[in-house]
Amino acid sequence: MIHMSKPVVFVGPSIQYKDDQIDPSFLTSFDIQPPAKRGDILKAVCLNPSTIVLIDGLFHEVPSVTHKELLYALELGICIFGGGSMGALRAVELEIYGMQPLGQVAQWYKNGIIDGDDEVAVLHGPKELEYPNLTISLVDIRDYIEKLWKNNLIKLNQGEQLISALKAEFYKDRTKHRILKIAKDIGGKLLVDPLSNLIDSYSLKQNDAILTMKSALNGRNISKTKQIKTIPNTVYLNYYKERYLPAPGKTADFDGPSIQETAWCFQLLHDESKDYIRLVRWRSILALAMKIKGEIADSKVVTRVYDDLELTMKKQSWKLQLPKSEIKAEANIRSLALSAKEVFGSELNAALFLIKYYGLPNNEDPITTLIETVEQQYDFLNGWTILRSYVFEPTFSKARRLSIEVRRLGKQFNKESFGKRIIRNSLMNQAAKIWNIDSTLVISEGAKRGLFLAVGLFECLSFVVPAIKLADSVFDSAYQDLLSFRKCDQ
Repeated sequence: MIHMSKPVVFVGPSIQYKDDQIDPSFLTSFDIQPPAKRGDILKAVCLNPSTIVLIDGLFHEVPSVTHKELLYALELGICIFGGGSMGALRAVELEIYGMQPLGQVAQWYKNGIIDGDDEVAVLHGPKELEYPNLTISLVDIRDYIEKLWKNNLIKLNQGEQLISALKAEFYKDRTKHRILKIAKDIGGKLLVDPLSNLIDSYSLKQNDAILTMKSALNGRNISKTKQIKTIPNTVYLNYYKERYLPAPGKTADFDGPSIQETAWCFQLLHDESKDYIRLVRWRSILALAMKIKGEIADSKVVTRVYDDLELTMKKQSWKLQLPKSEIKAEANIRSLALSAKEVFGSELNAALFLIKYYGLPNNEDPITTLIETVEQQYDFLNGWTILRSYVFEPTFSKARRLSIEVRRLGKQFNKESFGKRIIRNSLMNQAAKIWNIDSTLVISEGAKRGLFLAVGLFECLSFVVPAIKLADSVFDSAYQDLLSFRKCDQ
């Protein structure tokens, strides 16, 4: 029997949990997550949900949810509903791609009545206090004015004045006290009292949020949310995958280490990481030669490789999984590389083909020439290709365990140093010490390990080095556990 997973819902201040209108048993039907920030949709994808509901999203202080990650989830066939707040805006923007907007707020965005993200923005308290609203959203004010006008409690021009005045206010300043003060200046006590009662008793955002969640639970128009277009695998999307996709593991922890952080521990600390990165690069180079030549991977080979990779993941009993599309992409690259020898006659011939195609110097060792070219040019082979491949290696689970300790010690280091960061020269010297090389060779050594200067080396060092400086017995145990695999299974 197939058990459908609960819809993953990102919601916070749009639903006030202490409100009598909320049935606690209703919320248990969902996997409730805090308001989404950038990368959270990618993390949710790894739970393999059938449905995602976006209500609330963070912005201003942290990067907001991007269209790219929502498009990625849609391409995977995940049904995505949006309503109530930021979810309404994103759903209208991406409706053409299959995201489904629901509720009055979404309809207003769709009809062009509103267009700014400040319309749904509120200042709210923390999760521990159940996200109490400290300000009132403009969409709620618009709804209150409409209700007051229908009951002849406000004149049309007074409503326009109130909206105009509040639109000019910063969203963090739209407190109930401030709103009622402006309303009093416009319409006196006759406007203030009914407006105050509405603010205390009803919220359009909450009404839309519940409607959106119920619709998702009931499978409303799910067929419409299926992705109908192919989403380009852009540089930005690959970057988001590198930075945000969580490391597969036995706990479904959104706050756990990313695949990138896990790979950093391996790339920086494991003796054999250079050899492994070289292997991945060469495999990708062979796949590239096949693609340029117009060859496709044999379907039987792809199926066999895919089944092997999927079995590797199943054996781990991970709750957080790598998306199936990524397993397929990895299987395709590996299958192309396996077929290159047959198509070109030898791997050397494949290398010579690429040397000629790119106009590179043809010396006695074309394979090394190509690999060194990739080492020196980040855009020749994106970092995500390396990270994705590493998920299937024997050291991955051990590196993940180490990255958890690195995170813990990094937080302790920041607390004890009062937020001060280790300067770049010290990071370089620490890398030289770890790799037992001269500090002048750190950048080139980092490139060989897949850690490029601008996009990986210093981020990696900034992540791991503080933990090394505060290393304890748990860290040392995890470190030795990682090093117990002296050679990746190639």
